[in-house]
Amino acid sequence: MQQYWVPFWDIVRIREIEILSRRRLHHLTRGAYEVSEVLPCRLDQVVTTTVCWCGTRPILILSTADVRIDYRKFVQWFGYEVRPATSTEVSSLTSAHLQGVPPTGLPYMMPVFLDDVLLESDSLWIPAGDPSIWVRVVPTEVVKVSGAFPVSIRLAPPARDERYSYYAVSRLNTEGVLEPDPVPLSGTD
Repeated sequence: MQQYWVPFWDIVRIREIEILSRRRLHHLTRGAYEVSEVLPCRLDQVVTTTVCWCGTRPILILSTADVRIDYRKFVQWFGYEVRPATSTEVSSLTSAHLQGVPPTGLPYMMPVFLDDVLLESDSLWIPAGDPSIWVRVVPTEVVKVSGAFPVSIRLAPPARDERYSYYAVSRLNTEGVLEPDPVPLSGTD
């Protein structure tokens, strides 16, 4: 059976996805942090697409750049080891640049998983098959166009610990020992 590859823009047109805005950047971006600086958006609105191997099958994970993906959840769900794909594997599976993988319209069909926290945002910026082209859509449209499964994939943040806070780390001496607090500037002697 022959599979037909339908590019991203054809799927957007066929499924009548509403594009809120489209932006072509004048240079290739080096990641979501740079995209959030160039586009008028916050970092949690920029969707990153991560291609992973789940056993011998590739999967696509949609999340934001500030999220650490909990791969152990996929191991629990599917029973296979999960690892991020190399840049060469991403290029061969998606026919897209590493930073411009769209959530749909790929030559190889793979299941898509969406971080459920993305659905709480008012709009999202997604790559459109090229690292210099980004479109802003409503989160429900991302699910509609990609057929993504909304799941909780975030790694739980570590417990708040004074030893690892920014202020505490700045007070470490050369031996890694926490220095005592400096004298507070209260104005009283």
